[in-house]
Amino acid sequence: MLMRNSMKCLTWCLASFAFVALAQTNTNTIPVHGGSPAPDTGFGLLLTLIPLVVPLVVAALKTAVSKLPSWSLPIIATALGAALNYILALTNQPHTNLLYGALLGAAGVGVREIYDQVKGTVQTQQPPATT
Repeated sequence: MLMRNSMKCLTWCLASFAFVALAQTNTNTIPVHGGSPAPDTGFGLLLTLIPLVVPLVVAALKTAVSKLPSWSLPIIATALGAALNYILALTNQPHTNLLYGALLGAAGVGVREIYDQVKGTVQTQQPPATT
């Protein structure tokens, strides 16, 4: 029962994050003073997905390079966030500066930790004894 409730909670949290990410992608195409369109001030969907993509890439690197020390994983995640932000800038997608990209990569470490904590809580809970 507890596993079902925690999985519902995790699903609800991920769905809420996806809704917020989609709500943040606003494009303003109304011309300003008859000139070019106003700049896009929204974060964009790809930029908000960096914290979700980084843990997947780090996990793939961890399985590919088995001797990768565990202390280097948060550093790699931070660098990946900055690199993904730079790639978004090269492809003319909404992006921020490299510091915020690095912070988004570090947020990926937080997403992974939340997942590990929920998974650990579900596994350590014992079902109630039936008498």
